Amino acid sequence: MNCLAQTGLEIWGPLGGAAAVIAIGTIALLAFRRRGRSAGAALGLVVALVLGGGLLATSGTTSAQAATPCPASATPPPVTDPAIPSAPPTTPPTTAPPAIPSTIDLTPRITVSPSILQSGDTTTLALQVYNLSDDQEAVGPIVARIPKSPFITPIVATTANWSVDTTSDPANYVFTYTGSVAAASGSIEGEFDTTWVSNSNGNYQFIVTLDQGTAGDIDASNDSDSETITYFGSPA
Repeated sequence: MNCLAQTGLEIWGPLGGAAAVIAIGTIALLAFRRRGRSAGAALGLVVALVLGGGLLATSGTTSAQAATPCPASATPPPVTDPAIPSAPPTTPPTTAPPAIPSTIDLTPRITVSPSILQSGDTTTLALQVYNLSDDQEAVGPIVARIPKSPFITPIVATTANWSVDTTSDPANYVFTYTGSVAAASGSIEGEFDTTWVSNSNGNYQFIVTLDQGTAGDIDASNDSDSETITYFGSPA
């Protein structure tokens, strides 16, 4: 039973009792009159009954006023069923940025100095690599090859970040640069000393070729260059 219903019962209970007392007193008064009782006794009975009813009514009113007021309503907390697992938080998928297409265009140059040689002369092979891309730096390794010659031995790298491998490729000397080449016609150069050994006369062509796709190079049409030297046999 809620608090409002309980309070109503506390009020109407005493009031009902008072009404009953008054009704009984009225009936008794009528009975006294029929039997010829004295008017004083009847009046005393009526007064007693009325006073008793008034006390009952007053008691009921006091009880109703003293009743505990109804508490303020509160929103009940949500009910969670422990048997049902809560959904884990979702993380939006990450999307990798699109790859930027390469615009790197490398091209080599070779020079031989001196370019007129006699047997036993030392000469320097100089390799340059140019980056024709307008906006992308070429990051090494950059690999170039020169066909092996029976007339030169040995080859020694004299520039930092450059190396030469004379054994892994049976047909070519392999030159490797491990740095980078800036965009917009940036260039790098490596120098290699060697000795020319030949007792005959003639011309010889040094050809340098970049490995296809080296350092992101996209244009193979300009990946080669050459230099021709003139040589003589040993002086008389």
